[in-house]
Amino acid sequence: MILISSKASGEITTEFVIQWIEFLKGKVVRFNGEEMLKDEMSVDISTEEIKTTKNELNDKGKIKVIWFRKYRSIQIIDRESNNLNFLELEIHKNKELRNFYELLIDSYSNAKVISSLSIDHNLNKIKVLRLAKDCGLYIPETVITNNKEKLRLFLLKHFSIVVKPIWNVSFFRKNDQVYKMLTKKISKNDLNKIPKIFAPSLLQEYIEKEYEIRSFFWFKNFYSMAIFSQENEKTVVDFRNYDKVKPNRTVPYKLPRIIEEKTRKLLKLLNIESGSIDFLKTRNEDYIFLEINPNGQFGMVSHPCNYHLEEIVAKKLIELDKL
Repeated sequence: MILISSKASGEITTEFVIQWIEFLKGKVVRFNGEEMLKDEMSVDISTEEIKTTKNELNDKGKIKVIWFRKYRSIQIIDRESNNLNFLELEIHKNKELRNFYELLIDSYSNAKVISSLSIDHNLNKIKVLRLAKDCGLYIPETVITNNKEKLRLFLLKHFSIVVKPIWNVSFFRKNDQVYKMLTKKISKNDLNKIPKIFAPSLLQEYIEKEYEIRSFFWFKNFYSMAIFSQENEKTVVDFRNYDKVKPNRTVPYKLPRIIEEKTRKLLKLLNIESGSIDFLKTRNEDYIFLEINPNGQFGMVSHPCNYHLEEIVAKKLIELDKL
C-alpha cells in the first residue's frame, strides 16, 4: 500500500495523484499532518506498534511506499500579539508535532520513502548553492550579511541586487489574506532605510534573464517549463508574484543535456529523487541555478505543458508498491 503524507487543505496535487492511483487500481492511504491534533494515534516505542483511527496505517507490513508531499497547512498566528509566551508556546507545539510525525513515519522501517520532512526542513540553501557550483552549475554571486556597509559594497559591485530568505519561504494568513515572502530588489534609495546592523540576510546579484525555468525532477527525469516572467513588470523579479489578470506565458522546455547531467549529480549528492528546481536563462545563453524545493508544486508545470505528471507519479508509486 502507498502512504501519501500531505496536508488538509490547499493540496490539489495530492488529490489528483490519489485519483490516478485509484483509477489504476492501486492501493493508497492519505495522512494529513493536521490529523495529529484531532485523531487518536500512538506509537509504542518498545514494541513499535502503531495505533491510529485509520486501520490502513496500523499494519506496518502493508505500507510499502511513503511519498512525502506536504506536512501541515498554514498556521494562523496573531502577529499583532505582544505575548511572547504565546509565541514560544506555538513554536514549542510545532516542534513537538514535528518530532512525533517523524517518529510515526520512521516506524514504517521497511517502506521506501520518497522525500521526507527532514529533507524538506533541513535542506540548507547555502549548502545547495555551494554543491551546485562544485557540480559545475553557474550560480549567482551570493553573500549573507547583517552589515550595511557590506551590503552597500555588494550593491556598488553589481549595481542591482536582490534579497531573499536564507531558509525556506514562509506564508502567513491574516484576515483571509495570505502573505508570502518574495525575492525583492534592493536599490541605492533603500540604503537610507536600512540600519547599520540588521537581521542576517541573503543577498544575490540581480541577473537579467531571458526567461525563467521551473523543472520538476522525478526519478532521474526532468519535466521543464519556460516562464516568460520578464514580460510582466509584476513578475520580472519573482514569477511567484503571480499576475492572475495577465498570467505569464509558459511553454514546455528541454534543458540542455549537460545541465541535466550536472543537476542529476547535485540531486544525487543531496539524496533527492523528487523536487522542483529553478533556473534562469540569461540573454548570454547561460543557465543559472537558483534553488531546489524537494516538495515544490508541479501542477503548474504538468497542466500547461501537458506532461500529465500526476499520472506519471501515480504509476511510479504503484510500481514501487509492487516490488
